[in-house]
Amino acid sequence: MLLRQMKYFLAAVYCKSFNEAAKQCFISQPSFSLQIKQLEKELGVKLINRNNCNFSLTPAGEKFYEPCKRIVGDVQNLMQNMQHFAETDQVPSYIIGCKTGYNVCCLLNVINMLNKNSQTYHLELLYGDHEQLLTMLANKEIDMLITEDREADNNFLAGELLEIADLCICVPKHSFPPEIKALHI
Repeated sequence: MLLRQMKYFLAAVYCKSFNEAAKQCFISQPSFSLQIKQLEKELGVKLINRNNCNFSLTPAGEKFYEPCKRIVGDVQNLMQNMQHFAETDQVPSYIIGCKTGYNVCCLLNVINMLNKNSQTYHLELLYGDHEQLLTMLANKEIDMLITEDREADNNFLAGELLEIADLCICVPKHSFPPEIKALHI
């Protein structure tokens, strides 16, 4: 059974006409009818009662409709997700945590400094309180933390003081290869 045949079946049910469904699917009506017949043959049941002016689903067609609709929808969603994944997979993505209330101008300066290498990546800012953000950093829910706290007594953090602001950027030590001992921005 082909996904295309399932789409044709759904189009036929929606349009209640092979002619209209064939137009919507951009194929000829005879080809459309053939695909429906092949689907029915493969399933071993008749799905649609078709007479010149009458169109109705058989009991098997009614039973087939909802799962067919769900499967086609799931496949379309999967394809969209994979396209989105392919797009975002090519561009690295980082989530930066920062305390609620930080000056936007200051944050933009920090982000511009991070962009000095002119690499393309997606940055997302996530606001929260300091302790919440530290927990998220430890749990790998965010990739970096912009903070004014320079007390790097946390065993899991590596930090670098930013010269352009009275802030520090921190990342989990586990995010570095073992040979890198410090973060240099």
